[in-house]
Amino acid sequence: MKLAERRSSRHPLARATLALALGFTGIVGQSYALQPALAASAANNSDDELNAACPAATVVTISSVQGSGAASPVVGTSVAIQGRVVGDFQGTAGLGGFYVQDAGDADAATSDGIFVAANTPEVAANDLVQVSGTVSEQFNQTALNPATVTVCDITTPPTIAPTAVDLPTTDLERFEGMLVGFAEQLTVTENFQLGRFGELVLSADGRLFTPTNIVDPTDDPASQFENDQNNKAAVTAAQSANDARRITLDDGSGVQNPGTVPYLSAAGTRRSGDTVSGLTGVLGFGFSAYRVQPTVAPAFVDSNPRPATPPTVGGTLRVASFNVLNYFNTFNQTGGACFPGNLQSDCRGANSQTEFDRQRAKIFAALQSLNADVVGLVEIENDGDGATSAVADLVSGLNAVVGSGTYSYTLDPAGYGPKAGAGVFPGGDDAIKVTFIYKLSRVSPVGPAVASDSAAFTIARAPIAQTFRQSNSGQLFTAVINHFKSKSAGELDDTGSICLTTPTANPSCDQGDGQGYFNSDRVAQAQALLGFISTVATTRGDADVLVLGDLNAYNQEDPIDVLRAGGLTNLIDDGSAYSYVFGAQSGSLDHGLATASLRAQVGGADKWHINADEPLVLDYNLEFKSPATQALNQGTAFRSSD
Repeated sequence: MKLAERRSSRHPLARATLALALGFTGIVGQSYALQPALAASAANNSDDELNAACPAATVVTISSVQGSGAASPVVGTSVAIQGRVVGDFQGTAGLGGFYVQDAGDADAATSDGIFVAANTPEVAANDLVQVSGTVSEQFNQTALNPATVTVCDITTPPTIAPTAVDLPTTDLERFEGMLVGFAEQLTVTENFQLGRFGELVLSADGRLFTPTNIVDPTDDPASQFENDQNNKAAVTAAQSANDARRITLDDGSGVQNPGTVPYLSAAGTRRSGDTVSGLTGVLGFGFSAYRVQPTVAPAFVDSNPRPATPPTVGGTLRVASFNVLNYFNTFNQTGGACFPGNLQSDCRGANSQTEFDRQRAKIFAALQSLNADVVGLVEIENDGDGATSAVADLVSGLNAVVGSGTYSYTLDPAGYGPKAGAGVFPGGDDAIKVTFIYKLSRVSPVGPAVASDSAAFTIARAPIAQTFRQSNSGQLFTAVINHFKSKSAGELDDTGSICLTTPTANPSCDQGDGQGYFNSDRVAQAQALLGFISTVATTRGDADVLVLGDLNAYNQEDPIDVLRAGGLTNLIDDGSAYSYVFGAQSGSLDHGLATASLRAQVGGADKWHINADEPLVLDYNLEFKSPATQALNQGTAFRSSD
């Protein structure tokens, strides 16, 4: 994943568990002149700098080096500057240099700070230094490199006050390299790279939400067409507003996978939704983001503590969906071979028995606390339903925790996955599948599970429906578990792809309306799902149908519009609801929808935030983790999935 291109693309981050209860860079194109600041200790600096024992040299203001644009107007020029150290990050464990700020030129459009790429001589905060070097742009941050540094004064260091920065703003470049302070409360809105690079994304005015979780791209709740983009401008405006509210908090280090993860709470986590006020540090830039390198340890507040138990939702029967994060009991190691190609490369999830044991412990802890009567599982190995299958392993392991014979699982439909070799059902020959587990004492399956045979699911996973009878009432309902096509581009963004040149020529391309790739395919899958529901309801003679799972569509996107227009009610229809975090923005990809007859019987619905808010570093994987990091969060439900 993501120094020399350390920040990588981000793919599937974090999701919640859904529980339901049934009542039944641009370069400046201008000329720019270097502004002399000192000639043998001349003007434009404070009194202590005038009296300092700096070399007699002609120095320029830092602002004339920085300029007022995204890049220095004097790249490649040799200059000398003089100022105070406002951030010391020297050494291989730091950033390989330090930041210097001078008295400034009273021009709010230009920065008075700059990064000096030099590990020697050793400097300290508030030292007065004179630096000679060549102006460069390092990952789009203005710097002096290589640099000759003279420490002039360390006896009477003044304190440079942080410059106040208020979010939202679209102009942070004017503060690059300067000591800054954020008086406002900021919220952790992403922690994905905390373990890898020691960074958090913070936002003003609360966490960020994916625009299409709130804004309908079509401005028409009943629209079924991905090319009806009459509200695209509102989505774009919402994204721009989000971008202006965010800032990255770094850890002042270029070390990857630090032995001690920074910023963790006493509970060993740092959840999205936690807050910090009075953030102070130097504002740098790198890897496409402005980032605060702290000079004062941030004081976080655990504003979003871990929920020890699932939400109370009422009702007499608890139904849930749970993404089990590629639960494979066949490992991607020598000898491993997974469906559909019978190849090692088809295996996902844990890479070893040790990792698998860690994964199982976390998933069992989550399922035990969830205590649902029926659970729709997403992302489990598609290796059939025999005694050695992944679903059999999961149920056996779970029953060892909660009690022998507590749970069973539904059998795959005939012709689904390995039962048919290459698979009869479109979407039945994926490496992963969906399925159900259920409590034997609470419900019993009525008839076999059935899968949709629509070609719309060829590039996804075919939904599976199972009718259940509630033991204490005899009432029937049907649950349908889903996993629609993801938003990732796959091969559609390869060099030369039409999606990069003429996206409108292929409706599966990202159309720039916030809905990502394959939106038209998810629309078709939603339409096919409605037909499947109708068929199942007719066949089983009961109209009570519950739709669960990962629809890979946010709350206001076209596939959800299709399902609403088809008569389903979204049981958690709230723009501030979320099950997933991607690109520092929260939103709901996982849904629960009910037919009209069932909606009246639903006692409540909510999401249990044990995954989406937790740092990735707390998952079961062992790679790139020190022993201390591996020991974090073992055997808990938190970050049991993504």
